[in-house]
Amino acid sequence: MSSIQTGDIYKKAHDDMKFNADKAWETIKFCTAISSTLITVTVSLLGAINYLAINVVVKAILTGTLIMFPIMIMKIVNVAKENYQRECNRMYQSIAILMKIEEELPKRVHLSKDSHFTEEDRYTPREWDETKYPTTRKFIDAMMKESDKFHSSMIPIFSVLLIASYVLLLIVSVIFLVTIIPFLVDIIKSEMHRSTVRAFLSLFLLN
Repeated sequence: MSSIQTGDIYKKAHDDMKFNADKAWETIKFCTAISSTLITVTVSLLGAINYLAINVVVKAILTGTLIMFPIMIMKIVNVAKENYQRECNRMYQSIAILMKIEEELPKRVHLSKDSHFTEEDRYTPREWDETKYPTTRKFIDAMMKESDKFHSSMIPIFSVLLIASYVLLLIVSVIFLVTIIPFLVDIIKSEMHRSTVRAFLSLFLLN
């Protein structure tokens, strides 16, 4: 492979790595921002609905409508998590390509004397020499799992947001049930009372 081809591949792999790393960060920021906003809106509306002196039926309908917000958060977080994992996977794939190319660079071991990095003598980090994996897939899988790497250190954010959405869904559902059940019980009691009265009147008229 010529140096021009190697350089082109190296540049493309480096650009891909940077692109996917930036996309992964954007996914985290977008997911965190939109989920936090929806949580805040839901809690605020829930407080306003329960604070206002409105009809029980209207209150129940409005509270029930809020259930869609935590469900929406769950869907957003799950989609964002999948995108994040795909972007990290592609990023580590690009890093693997860079590592392979740098193994072939003629000046891989020693930097020139006029290098800007006067206290370093190598192009690549020394730990890269200690990185031994049988295949690119094994390398990517290891990078996705190691606790101190980009993917593993950021993935808990999605778990926290999912837990928050489940808790919010539970709270909204409980408040909805607490609001609507007494109303339904009153309706049932009222219907039972009417049925009793009608039965008594029917019996009285027959006699």
